[in-house]
Amino acid sequence: MNMVPLAFFLASGFAGASCTQTVRVGVVQYEIRETARAQVISRGRAEPTRTEIDEWKAHDGTTHRTKRISLDEHFVIELDSSEDHSSLTGFAMSLERTDVRTFSWEWFDMVSEHDARKLQGQGELFVQVDEAGGQVVKTRFLSDVVFRTDLFPDKEDRLPAELRAPAWTATIFKGSYIDWGRE
Repeated sequence: MNMVPLAFFLASGFAGASCTQTVRVGVVQYEIRETARAQVISRGRAEPTRTEIDEWKAHDGTTHRTKRISLDEHFVIELDSSEDHSSLTGFAMSLERTDVRTFSWEWFDMVSEHDARKLQGQGELFVQVDEAGGQVVKTRFLSDVVFRTDLFPDKEDRLPAELRAPAWTATIFKGSYIDWGRE
């Protein structure tokens, strides 16, 4: 009888349900820039686990759901999707800053069953949707994708968004992927 040592079994990740929480569900290579100074303020590699994907659901009667992963101490990438089980024609992703109020909304149109293209600017994703066809469960970056975010327009005297540069941008590099999970 061939016995596998217990230490190997535990280290291999097969030892029960608690290990599934530490399994990596993505690799996101990124670079964040402050646009006013044209300076890189953060660069790295996020490797989220299932428990590190934060999720919240709107409580206003809509079918809106947001999932987010942290890139660094101040920035997160969000996937905004619907629980509507109709055919997915597009979805939004955004870059948010966690220590100040910001606004970001990058729309992706579905151009085929598994391909999505960023509406403004360059960017293509491979997308897997759930069985019902209405919710994105996996994304893979087929090209570099730039996400823009700006301070939330709290003041009336600010220029309209289309006339100013975003405060920060994050480039998510080709080859990055995220398994957002299913409900």
